[in-house]
Amino acid sequence: MSVAHVEDDDLMPRIDELQRHGHPLSHLDTGQLLAEATGKVVTANAYLGAWPILEALSNGADVVICPRITDASLVVGPAAWHHGWSPTDWD
Repeated sequence: MSVAHVEDDDLMPRIDELQRHGHPLSHLDTGQLLAEATGKVVTANAYLGAWPILEALSNGADVVICPRITDASLVVGPAAWHHGWSPTDWD
């Protein structure tokens, strides 16, 4: 059995860069901007999509371990792999 893992949801190393480029990084519940927050940031993660799952399956994985991904990606990733869809197949 081949097991793959998906990475790159961790935004901690890129927080300063993202803010410099105009991304507000606001709190999900309150809307408070990260730049206005007090305290230490301990985590910052992005939701990933289906395409890393498709890539892992295309490279022979039987099981794919994922970090934070969108709910639909659990279905769309394997479906895209099975049907040969690409990110530009909107129909």
